Amino acid sequence: MTGLGLAVYDISVPERPRQIGFMPVEGGGIHRIWYVGGRWAYVSALLDGFTDYIFLTVDMNDPAHPREAGRYWLPGMNRAFGESPQWPLSRRYGLHHAIVSADTAYGAWRDAGLVMLDVADRAAPKLMTHRNWSPPFGGGTHNCLPLPDQEGQSGQHRDLPYAE
Repeated sequence: MTGLGLAVYDISVPERPRQIGFMPVEGGGIHRIWYVGGRWAYVSALLDGFTDYIFLTVDMNDPAHPREAGRYWLPGMNRAFGESPQWPLSRRYGLHHAIVSADTAYGAWRDAGLVMLDVADRAAPKLMTHRNWSPPFGGGTHNCLPLPDQEGQSGQHRDLPYAE
């Protein structure tokens, strides 16, 4: 199994990792992966027809055959569908990395800031909010993290985003 995409390894014998699955992607490949076990993985992928990296959900139900389940991109990124960027071409609007907590993905979208996605329906991620602080501040958002609410209201917590 070669090419650009997502490789899955069996690491049950740590000194002998063994590739057991592969999901190819058409384009520049995958940059970052968020996978903490279970059925779903989340990746930033540069696919043919897009201006930069977008968000993909990956179904890992069968690790030998991972498959794309859904995708999200900022409007203007899908050249294949005739979209045009509405931002300066000197700015990079592409997903660097997303961290997922429960049903929310916190995406660092480089010069486009923070994107929070509702991923309850893994096949159809939906925009919750998009905050861009560039300008007036510099771009290049690298990571966004959910932080537990310090107030702990009613024994529950809600995630607050943090970006660097």
